Amino acid sequence: MSMITEADKEKLRAPHIARAWFLDLQLPSGRRRLHTGDSQVTIGGYTWEGVVDPLGGTLVTLSEIQEARFGTAPIVRAVLSGAPVAFLKEVWDNDAEGARADLYWAAVDGETGAVLIDLTLLFEGRLTAPRFVWAGPGKSRVHIGIGIESINAALNFPSPNMDWTPAAQRARWPGDRGLDWVGSDIIEEYKA
Repeated sequence: MSMITEADKEKLRAPHIARAWFLDLQLPSGRRRLHTGDSQVTIGGYTWEGVVDPLGGTLVTLSEIQEARFGTAPIVRAVLSGAPVAFLKEVWDNDAEGARADLYWAAVDGETGAVLIDLTLLFEGRLTAPRFVWAGPGKSRVHIGIGIESINAALNFPSPNMDWTPAAQRARWPGDRGLDWVGSDIIEEYKA
C-alpha cells in the first residue's frame, strides 16, 4: 500500500519540490519536535524547531530510510554535526536511549514554502544510545550520532525473564507439567 495518493503524485510533478524531515522526540526532559530546517515551522498543528543553522555550521544528515516490511526492523541513523553545547548536554544528561522517536516527512514547494503534502508518519521508533564523535584529534567539533530503531526491533527476541524449563514453568503455574515433555520423543500407537 502506497502512502502517496494519485493527487499527491500530481503535486510531486511540479518543479522545485523539496522533502522535509520531522522528528517527534519524547525525551525524559520533555517533548521536542525537531525538523531539518533552519527556523521554527508550524505544520500539522505543531511548531517544530529547526536544528540546521547554516551560519553556525550545524547540519543534520539522515541515512537511507528503509521501508518497514514484515519480519524486518529497520533503523534510521541521524548525525548532527556542529551541535550546540546545550543540545549535547540535554541528550547526554537525560539518558535518551529508548525515548519514543517518530519520524515524519512532508513535501514543500522549494520556492514558496507552501506545504504540498502534509505531515506523513514514516517511521515509529525509539532512540538508540547516542554516540559522540569528535572530528579528529585536538578538534573541538563534535558530532552526535543517534539511531532511530523501529518499534518492532525486539519483536523476535524472547522476554528476558522467561526461563523455559519444567521447574520454572511449575513456579509460574503450580502443577503444570506441560514443559516436562519438551524435547521428548513421542510415539503414538494406533489400535484398530
